Amino acid sequence: MKILVVGAGPAGMMAAIHAINNDNQVTIIEANGSLGKKLLLTGNGRCNIANNKPNYQLIKILHNGKFMTKILNNFDINFIHEFYANKGLDLVEEVDNKLYPITQKSASVLDVFKDYLNELNITVRYNSRLDNFKLENGKITSLIINGKTEYYDHIIFASGGLSFPNIGSDGHIHNLLKANNIKYSDNYPVEAPLFSNDKIVKDKELLGLSFKDVKLSLYSSQSAKIIDSIRNDLIFTHKGLSGPGALILSETVYKLIEQNKSPYLAICFLNDLKQSKLAEIIANSDQSIRNVLYDYLPKRLVNYMLNINNIDPHTHTKQVSNLNKEKLYEAIYRFKIQIDQVAPLKQAFITGGGISLDELSDESLVLHKITNLSLCGEMLDIHGPIGGYNLLIAQVTGAFAGSYVKTLKKD
Repeated sequence: MKILVVGAGPAGMMAAIHAINNDNQVTIIEANGSLGKKLLLTGNGRCNIANNKPNYQLIKILHNGKFMTKILNNFDINFIHEFYANKGLDLVEEVDNKLYPITQKSASVLDVFKDYLNELNITVRYNSRLDNFKLENGKITSLIINGKTEYYDHIIFASGGLSFPNIGSDGHIHNLLKANNIKYSDNYPVEAPLFSNDKIVKDKELLGLSFKDVKLSLYSSQSAKIIDSIRNDLIFTHKGLSGPGALILSETVYKLIEQNKSPYLAICFLNDLKQSKLAEIIANSDQSIRNVLYDYLPKRLVNYMLNINNIDPHTHTKQVSNLNKEKLYEAIYRFKIQIDQVAPLKQAFITGGGISLDELSDESLVLHKITNLSLCGEMLDIHGPIGGYNLLIAQVTGAFAGSYVKTLKKD
């Protein structure tokens, strides 16, 4: 059979690798001029390739995780380890079960895929765009690629989501499916920066300042109850907040904004020093309030907090009023910042939503309405938080889709 895979990201490459056998000729078309462009960007170039949690935990964590049950039963984390080990690349586990290549380079991961594609003689055609396809009696009978008609027995779409449109994930394939009455869940940004019009952002005095392991508590202005709380890294940007902490909370923040619930964050800048202990240190100090705080917090943050609370930085700790101390404790342990917007989808790392899972079989990832078309990767309405979950989804759904196609016989 002639098999076409649309998209040369990790899902598409994995699908092609697992679809080929002596009876199948597999071709990948890729809109870019090279393989795995988004893959090379992941994990700041280190490539958080998967998460080592057991299947039952993954299913609970992932959005629409139950759909992944059969897929993970066939292609679990052991499959991921073996896939790379077969090409001499070991994976190492870091905090929160995150898996990285031992080289700490995403290029090493891509090299493994290249080795498999070359070994299996899988054809990759670059700068190739699927313009459209013709549908008759529930099957794709022909496709227009770069303006020319081509014919394939089975097709696998692995063209990604809508984030990073500059590297090919522009939603064109999604629109072709929607035009053929395939149900679609609206897309939204996941793992996206948070934007704020608060004074702390507009002043830009903290621009570029990064923090390790701060506590972020998410609230809605309509309730005093904490909606979510995490500890992670944070960066102040020219528009608001980024870094893993902000990105992890962005999906929940987005949904709160959609519900007009006015989300805000309370930031605790000192997780490992209790307020009572800091108060004791200040009470026993023989320095200025500024110099005491410099020992625990970045200077720019200390100067900003003293300034907005009208506290003279040179004031001796013994001379700081109880009221001003309380203001400082509030700023250090519960600094509030209103979130007005989540960055648009094109700036997000992951696409929420996608092709409705009702439209395809969890036994094969083949569409019910188009029986020679499979889908995998970020096109599906499945995603996870930061931590290797989304690359794991891409790889195992690609392998699952490809393996099913390998069992098919030409009509």
